[in-house]
Amino acid sequence: MPVGNNGIHLETGLFLNVVKSEDPLEGPSIARLGSIPHGDSILAQGKSFTIAGPPQFELADPTPFTIVDGKRVNDTSANYLALLKNATPPPGIPKEAIMDPNLILSNAIKGQNIISTVVILLDANPIDGVSNVPASTNVGGITNIPFVNVNANASTISAIFWIETVKNEDGSTFLQLQYTQTVILDFPVFGAPPENPITPLKWPHISVATLRLQP
Repeated sequence: MPVGNNGIHLETGLFLNVVKSEDPLEGPSIARLGSIPHGDSILAQGKSFTIAGPPQFELADPTPFTIVDGKRVNDTSANYLALLKNATPPPGIPKEAIMDPNLILSNAIKGQNIISTVVILLDANPIDGVSNVPASTNVGGITNIPFVNVNANASTISAIFWIETVKNEDGSTFLQLQYTQTVILDFPVFGAPPENPITPLKWPHISVATLRLQP
């Protein structure tokens, strides 16, 4: 197992500004290409737009779930919820953020005068109840090595990036980036013997951050 300062979770890649096309007939879009060194490659696609004022953060739900009739159904088993509710967050992170990591984003911009926000929505293999677009939307894709497919299959990615223009009291402005990203990992759950049927349980892996452009 790698130790020390390694890049196993680096998400190196590119953003693409895709212009509209006539064949196929598509409007402009944004694409994100990424490669993660523990064996995953992603291509997520979506759109961007600009709003006045600050972003609005919805609930980022970390509860594991299954898919029933195409819809997300949370698994509220006590053993699973205990992993979340009994966790101790790092210093400076409120305990409530465990059940909604987007609280970290809203806390980071309290008191700021955000005058405009560029919003970028990105998805690959969408799931209803998780993604920015309906599950019926054919967008993006994820490829994993066999070990990941069997043990922690990365099946879906959904992300929102907010590029914010923040106004200081003196009238000057600076750029700030916030994002929330949810990767759905399918972990195998084995049923009763002797058949031991495998049912994938989907665990949200949520990342959030607030970054400022340095002069």
